[in-house]
Amino acid sequence: MSFDGVDDYATIPATVNTGITSNITLETWAYIPASDDTDVNASIITHELANGIFGDVVPFYINISSGTIFAGHNNIGGDLIYNTPAVNYPKDQWFHIAASFDGISIVLYLNGVQVSNTTASTFGLSYSGNWRIGRNHEATLDPTKVIGGKVANTRIWNTIRSQVEIDTNKNTTITTAQSGLILNYTYTETSGSSIADLSGSSYVGTVVNALGDATTWVEELVTNGICGAVQMTNTPTAIYGNVEVSPIVYLQGASLNPNSGEETLMRDDLRVAGVIPTTSPYADALGCNASVFTPTGANAIVDWVWVELRDAITNTTIIASQSALLQRDGDVVATDGTSPLNFAKAGGNYYVVIKHRNHLGIMSSSVIALSSSPTTVDFTNSASQITYGSNAQTAFGMSSGVIGMWAGNVNGDNVIQYTGANPDSPSILSNVLADAGNFLNLPTYAATGYNVNDVNMDVNAQYTGASPDAPFILQNALSHPGNFLGLSTFSITEQLP
Repeated sequence: MSFDGVDDYATIPATVNTGITSNITLETWAYIPASDDTDVNASIITHELANGIFGDVVPFYINISSGTIFAGHNNIGGDLIYNTPAVNYPKDQWFHIAASFDGISIVLYLNGVQVSNTTASTFGLSYSGNWRIGRNHEATLDPTKVIGGKVANTRIWNTIRSQVEIDTNKNTTITTAQSGLILNYTYTETSGSSIADLSGSSYVGTVVNALGDATTWVEELVTNGICGAVQMTNTPTAIYGNVEVSPIVYLQGASLNPNSGEETLMRDDLRVAGVIPTTSPYADALGCNASVFTPTGANAIVDWVWVELRDAITNTTIIASQSALLQRDGDVVATDGTSPLNFAKAGGNYYVVIKHRNHLGIMSSSVIALSSSPTTVDFTNSASQITYGSNAQTAFGMSSGVIGMWAGNVNGDNVIQYTGANPDSPSILSNVLADAGNFLNLPTYAATGYNVNDVNMDVNAQYTGASPDAPFILQNALSHPGNFLGLSTFSITEQLP
């Protein structure tokens, strides 16, 4: 079903609430244009205002705002708002969104992967009013709070759906009654203002302000089903397509001076110190639950990384990208700390790129065939290197047979240099001298925390002193196979096209 982004929306009758007690899961496919980035608190799906102990409340919703998406519950009368941390969502493409609420925990899932959560209070509310699709809860219609784009396969469950259930069934169009499924709109209508409910409950929805013609009911052909709105060309690319990838990569910085008896694992000093943020430092600002940082051993988290899929023909064209987490054994996983990375793209050939905030990025030397089954892409094997470019990774400081991403790109110019035209070491000195705790302006001061100037990722950024970071940059310059003259001014350039 398509919305004009001005005043179109749909309503779900309040009778659906008879099936909701304390547990609820909302899910839908959505296609939101980038032009909706200016919208503020526009709802993909929301309950209208309901009565609570402290005044009007909005029991549950999935909203977009300024290019991000979140789920939440609020008490307008008491001015208490409980939203999951907002995360970026894919623009101008289909994505699956789901959220569950058991009266205490709100969990948000994007393309079948948990991306954020929060704890809320129910304020003694009950679900009682209508629900809306495409417009927020407010009584007065505001175009900035009405989504444009399209929705497909909208469902409400009176159970808490697990991550596995959400991910496994997100690509399935359900047409029969299911346990716990109390609303199921597949939008296969071709005209009119009524939306059929295929859950078996017959909670018929109503399209409001739309023409109810081909501009509303847009049919898009996909390989595994039909979802509601002018038919597109018959293409093997499914709107519901997804690929999964499991990269393996090592960061040189976290591999230097490994823990005794753990020489094949990266150090997780940042995790142990509790300084890794639950919000990614990269562009999509994906979030994770703090519990992801609890596991120890080989699967403990080292840091955030950035993963890109690039076009098979033009390897400078980024098709999809997302933040991910890196485990000590090199596994790159989703924000739940264990799952493969899932991209809402059709199966096919892609270049795979890995980036880190103070290491040089790398890319596969050839395209990788990706599908809905996880594909392992191992960048770490020194005997069988798959990295694009020349000396794109290093064996210096690494365990035997392993290569890792070059550490030391602290100034973010994608070149590592100790001294010369654009050196990285002065950035470390500047950071140390500017630290609020360095009252005496000592170059030996150690700035602690989550810091891009912390080359060896030991929680301390230090220019000179007991555990300085600048010498690691010098060592890398001198150890590079291309530095025949042993110059301290040698530049190690990132090999990404």
